[in-house]
Amino acid sequence: MEWREKSLASYRCPKCRNTTAIVRKVNLAKGILSELLIRGGGKYQFVTCSLCGYTEIFDLAVYAKKDAVEPAKDKSAGLAPET
Repeated sequence: MEWREKSLASYRCPKCRNTTAIVRKVNLAKGILSELLIRGGGKYQFVTCSLCGYTEIFDLAVYAKKDAVEPAKDKSAGLAPET
């Protein structure tokens, strides 16, 4: 099953509960939108509800189980322990 069919087979809009959607695969070059999506450039899947327009964005590198971003550093190392 291709990524598009997997997305549409179980889709339910979290906002209006509609079950129909439009799926687009987009390749982004480095720019403002790609910087907002954590890493510069890459392949993304946009799933848009066909009724209300609610859109979810999925990083296809993560979907394919590839490392998309560096692991988060442990920021709690310098904090005092909870009592």
